Amino acid sequence: MITNKIWKPKDLFHKHPWDYWLLGLLIFFYPIGVWLIPSGGSSVFNILGVGGFVVLIIRRTWPCNCQENLVLLTLLLYLSVTFLSWWINGMENEGFKLLRRQMLFILAVFGMAWLAWRRPSAGFFWWGVVTASILIGLTGLYIFSLEKNFRSGIFLVTQVNPIVFGQLAVVLFALTAASFHYFHRLKPWSVIFPAAGANLSLIAAIGSSTRGAWLALPAVIILIFWHYHKSLLKNTGKILAGFLIFIILFFMYSGWNTVHDRIGQAVSDVQSYLKDPEKRTSSSAVRLNMWRAAFESGKKAPLFGPGKDEYQRTLKSGVKAGDFIKKAGTHHFPHSEYATAFGYHGIAGLLSFILILLVPGRIFWKRLLSPAHQEIKTIPLAGLLVVISFAMFSLTDSPFEQRTTIMFYALMVIIPLTLNTKSIQSPQKPGNTLITNGKI
Repeated sequence: MITNKIWKPKDLFHKHPWDYWLLGLLIFFYPIGVWLIPSGGSSVFNILGVGGFVVLIIRRTWPCNCQENLVLLTLLLYLSVTFLSWWINGMENEGFKLLRRQMLFILAVFGMAWLAWRRPSAGFFWWGVVTASILIGLTGLYIFSLEKNFRSGIFLVTQVNPIVFGQLAVVLFALTAASFHYFHRLKPWSVIFPAAGANLSLIAAIGSSTRGAWLALPAVIILIFWHYHKSLLKNTGKILAGFLIFIILFFMYSGWNTVHDRIGQAVSDVQSYLKDPEKRTSSSAVRLNMWRAAFESGKKAPLFGPGKDEYQRTLKSGVKAGDFIKKAGTHHFPHSEYATAFGYHGIAGLLSFILILLVPGRIFWKRLLSPAHQEIKTIPLAGLLVVISFAMFSLTDSPFEQRTTIMFYALMVIIPLTLNTKSIQSPQKPGNTLITNGKI
């Protein structure tokens, strides 16, 4: 006698517990919610942090491995330097606000404990970044269609700072480009999704006209081409077709005008800066003045720095004395994370910031060079692309001054560190390994 089995909700959790699926949902949603939905990114980040704290209370064991612990220590070290500088230099308002934002790293540590315990599937991550890249790209095309200034249109449509929008577009483009192996192995035809996401998010990144985004793009593209060079040679026709689609969209939505105008403005700014001291009011000149102010500020207390409040006093007094241009005094941070780290926290701050980039970057690089199957390397490639992107962003912006980019960097580094990469033996070549990414 044949009986039909009645499906029950608990069957969904037969192989994995309910919080495994919750983690997957959070990983999927985060790249979308961080920019598209107000407070969406913060909500995911807070749930991960609180959930990780609860996990530690229940399990009473620390699940992270040595490499993961090392990355977490760098985040906590940077926070500790900020706290120490704030404590030494007095509990002033701006310094306290910065410390409160960077305390998000503590939540990242708890979130990583939860992630490391459950080790969610890479599929959640890849589908999340590809969906987000398609959406951010379509948003960029919509902004282009408004026939207004793209940068002002960004804030009008998304309420996201144009610089942050450009940075997120670049990272999503890079992560989507890294996902091709996963989608090809899932179903060869499904590469249409990352192909669409890469094309669209690249247009949004260029349209943002963000300095850091434009500086980061060549670096991430070179790394992507290096990683995929063998596959590119085997799929030249498909690559050319994708590039043709990008060119059509690029010119259709006046992408060339954006590039032409931005480069023309940069050239004009440089000429003005060199010729007439009285006209040194371009954004490039403003940044140079803020960086000088950060250097002057850091010299006052070279070991642990004078704090953010002292940097602002140095900048404003310099503007009043005529040492810095007036427009520089309207910005409350130096717009370079390297200058910010030294100007606020001295040598200790600069070194701890470099470690935030160097430690995870080295871990991902070593994994990328390991003698594993090509697909297993896409996860460390994703992490390395995030590190390189933020290293380039930090040349002309201060990502760790802002909640959105603090959270985005922390999660986009720790998630690739903790994703599940189960290995199976290849029957053709014993000893080789192939990654088996779980599917959503």
